[in-house]
Amino acid sequence: MTFINWDQTFDLYGVPVPTYGLNGGLDWTLGSTTGSTLDQNGQPVKPSKGDHVDIIDKYFYYHDQAYELNPTASEIPQADLQLASSLVKLNDHQLSDPEASFYAGIVTLAMVYQIETNAPSLLSSTQALYFTQDAVHNIERGLAGLSGSELLQAAAIVTDPDFSTLLGSLFSPFAATTTVSVQSNPLDPTLPHDVLMHVSDNSHVPDGALSALLEHAPSALDDVQTLVEQHTSSQTHEHSHWLV
Repeated sequence: MTFINWDQTFDLYGVPVPTYGLNGGLDWTLGSTTGSTLDQNGQPVKPSKGDHVDIIDKYFYYHDQAYELNPTASEIPQADLQLASSLVKLNDHQLSDPEASFYAGIVTLAMVYQIETNAPSLLSSTQALYFTQDAVHNIERGLAGLSGSELLQAAAIVTDPDFSTLLGSLFSPFAATTTVSVQSNPLDPTLPHDVLMHVSDNSHVPDGALSALLEHAPSALDDVQTLVEQHTSSQTHEHSHWLV
């Protein structure tokens, strides 16, 4: 599927990011910069089938609606948390499309960053780490499935210095201050997403899960960038044959 609108971008903390479907992205609702999820009386409109292109676009619709209904600094972080939580609950099968997986990861990172910046008490450190790790997992899977110009454009996002800064700021509180002691049979960071749901504090984390994620955290950005380099190198090689 091609649901990322690569030519319709917005600024995400200094990083040019494309919109997605009909509702994904800043000021992008129902395929327009002037769209609305409310009727003429200011009441919420339930999305119809034609108002979203897939499950994550439907979540973006409801996120837009939450912003329109409660556009206050105290309410917006709750909407961001709801969107991030919904995206994290999707499994790999539900995010089988590479563009959907990649974009879900980017948006999850953005939501966590906004929550940590504006209302840090909403997320425990464990939740923030789970959400961030899940986002990196989805980005990696998305990149692995993209090809051609789409891969090159996605690579431009994750290799942007401002993106590196954003991701690094999410991992640094854990990587810089935590001494890791990995227990036996630790959680593989690529474990299916259902393990990531409903985490409210450390008491709900499977044995070894947090320590394994903490160990993996410092190299997560390197993993993404290495994957980008491998795939972009492969694509460049292919393109050179096309030009002969």
